[in-house]
Amino acid sequence: MDFATAVWEEDYEQVLQTSFLEKKIAYHSYPFASIILVINNVLDPKRVLKKARELKIFTHIYLAPTFAEEIFSHFQISVSTLSLGKQQAAYPHLDDSWVYYNALAPLAAIYFSQARYLLYCTGDVYLEQPIFWIPEAIDLLAKKPIYVANLLWNHKYEEAKEEASFATPDYFLSKKGFSDQLFLIERESFNRPIYSCLCSADQFPRGEVFEKRVFCHMQKEGWLRATYKKGSYIHATLF
Repeated sequence: MDFATAVWEEDYEQVLQTSFLEKKIAYHSYPFASIILVINNVLDPKRVLKKARELKIFTHIYLAPTFAEEIFSHFQISVSTLSLGKQQAAYPHLDDSWVYYNALAPLAAIYFSQARYLLYCTGDVYLEQPIFWIPEAIDLLAKKPIYVANLLWNHKYEEAKEEASFATPDYFLSKKGFSDQLFLIERESFNRPIYSCLCSADQFPRGEVFEKRVFCHMQKEGWLRATYKKGSYIHATLF
């Protein structure tokens, strides 16, 4: 299994800190084969690349914009569809480039990983303490139609419970939802052109973003999401 995370202009200084990264990775309590960093939209890629290499934490580092055409072609995504669309007026501080880079980072991780399983999380996601959850999650992914596993988000146990259609002693199983903040997948299922399926999904209001595309495909195919009940990641303004 590979671990992947991404940085962009407004978080790389904070995320690329040895102590933060070591906990971010180690607290998942799993011996990852590779640690992947995706450098997304930054103003000075050479500077960020140099900083990341100096940490000697990452097995592979990719400047995603360099490979953007190759990545979107592989997944058969038309760049013109990566837009805010009718939601532009509701989000005046965003533009279509936000949707573009929002998709590019996780897709780059999926594209470049060579492992059977991939755990991806955004740069500002972290764990407060070690959580031993991945082996059972992998077992669940072998039981189709479960295709995604994740931790609780910001300790929202009741919200995850409300979304669930079924439950095991440790996991909520849901027909609803997907988040790009943290996801564990069997990479082969996601390393295919499944991202052009667009549907009506009010929980994803900011245009045709990556997580909405995954959600729409999951709905179409009847894929389930497994959420671990006994541990949470934190996604917030950290610094």
